[in-house]
Amino acid sequence: MINFRDELRLGGGRSLKRCQLVLDCLGRFKRLEVLWLGVIEVPAALGKFQQLLVNALTAAGIDHDPKPWEFHVTLYRKLRKSPPIINPVTIEWAVNGFDLVESVNVGNGVEYHSIGHWEAG
Repeated sequence: MINFRDELRLGGGRSLKRCQLVLDCLGRFKRLEVLWLGVIEVPAALGKFQQLLVNALTAAGIDHDPKPWEFHVTLYRKLRKSPPIINPVTIEWAVNGFDLVESVNVGNGVEYHSIGHWEAG
């Protein structure tokens, strides 16, 4: 079993270049009842970084979700019906680092705790 310290070492050895991404599409994970804001196009630097992390996890024998990566920001949980139709939104976001985040179920929700942070170069 890999512990968080091992995971921190895996993340720390990766190189993320600073980049800009554009949050420009609204989506929904129906089964999870989550509304999210995501990207139509993942910047090349971020896609390369994600692949480096997947390769490091695989090499270390750590399972990961094999589904295609969908970079997103969760807007709303427990969305039981389709969201209203809204005008498109575009938000530019400077990617200047990354965190290893643990999600913890609490009461009726989830809390996210950063357990490691690395600056982008």
